[in-house]
Amino acid sequence: MPVDAPVDFFVLSADANRDGSVDTTDFNLLAANFSQSGRTFSQGDFNAGLDHDRKSCKEFLYANLYFSKALEPEKEEAERVIRELFAHWMRRPSDLPPAYREKSKQEPLPRIICDYIAGMTDHFILEQYQKLCG
Repeated sequence: MPVDAPVDFFVLSADANRDGSVDTTDFNLLAANFSQSGRTFSQGDFNAGLDHDRKSCKEFLYANLYFSKALEPEKEEAERVIRELFAHWMRRPSDLPPAYREKSKQEPLPRIICDYIAGMTDHFILEQYQKLCG
């Protein structure tokens, strides 16, 4: 992943006057302009400009992470692990933890397996893969 991709972020989201601290001046700006439309960030609208920041962040992530050629092999490997574990649990739901087996009596098994996988850390899913498919 390229290291020289500059992205400008402002961290103190409640710092209305952008002086590097959040204090009564910021609070007063917010209170004086609360629920008034057409205001800028420094006039107390803390959502002003966020669309631009959010768009810039998304563009960066798509270009440098989600569709990165350098990370494609890792992405394909992760998809393979998830696909094989999903298929395993569809064939053998008895290998799911008891709480998820119980839930599968109330909800469709594919939904239960997706929920289980979604809550896993990278380390845990690889551990499960080695144990059940490896």
